[in-house]
Amino acid sequence: MKKRSLGESEASLLAPPMPSGLLEELREELGRDHTIYDMVENRVTLAHHQVWWQSPEGPYELMVSLDRMGRFFIRRVYIAHPCAGHLTNIFKIIKRYRDVCKIKSIVIESVLTLEMQAWCIKHHFRRPACGTTMDNGLVCGDWHYDFEVE
Repeated sequence: MKKRSLGESEASLLAPPMPSGLLEELREELGRDHTIYDMVENRVTLAHHQVWWQSPEGPYELMVSLDRMGRFFIRRVYIAHPCAGHLTNIFKIIKRYRDVCKIKSIVIESVLTLEMQAWCIKHHFRRPACGTTMDNGLVCGDWHYDFEVE
């Protein structure tokens, strides 16, 4: 089957692309501790614009995406030096691009550690409505930060 290109009206249905400046700032922040991160995916679909970085130096990666509803997702957070402030700096970068990208909320998907939960609480993320509470107090699930609440 031959692939056809999108027409103008169909192209308007695609998720908004993230500005190259945002992507460059995120990549620079990831590499601030001298860990190399290569972009392995930069894809725009009807659902979202997704960018995924991985490091050949270890199991380190970060995936972000922006959907058509203005939700900015942070996924697969495995950063080489987790206590070095990278996620806080990434959060600040995303907040700076809020108006440019029309971001309404930030979602950290699949919070699975007490450390990540503590980070979410510290930065005023809302706990998941349908999360699973573990014996150690961890509430697993997607944590949300809504700009309207600021």
